[in-house]
Amino acid sequence: MVAKRYALVLLVSQDVRLSRALALDGVHLTSRQLHLLQRLKRRAIVSTHDERELAFARRHRAQAATFSPIFATPGKGVPKGLRRLRKVATRYPLIALGGIVTERHVVRIERTGAMGFASIRYFVQGLWQS
Repeated sequence: MVAKRYALVLLVSQDVRLSRALALDGVHLTSRQLHLLQRLKRRAIVSTHDERELAFARRHRAQAATFSPIFATPGKGVPKGLRRLRKVATRYPLIALGGIVTERHVVRIERTGAMGFASIRYFVQGLWQS
């Protein structure tokens, strides 16, 4: 299997039962599903939007979390900003998310200690500009 050859971790989004049925490595949970961590016996990455959610995820042994939005993005609320990301990234493995659309954003996120970033617009814009 390609995933094993390259040591990839396979997750399914939101569906714990499907993750089990397919024998995947784990699940990505939304912030509304954080409570599932309390009895989940699978690897989990969770979406978080504040320090309270992040602390809950850490307490219940989520392997990592997304933290968002970092920059302004339509319909996602007030941005957390780089200073706040830096503060929480030093305590927990985080993936920055939200409003990341330029190379400058990526470079600034790299300096915070976050383990990485996720974005749709950053990559899609690159496709259209190629």
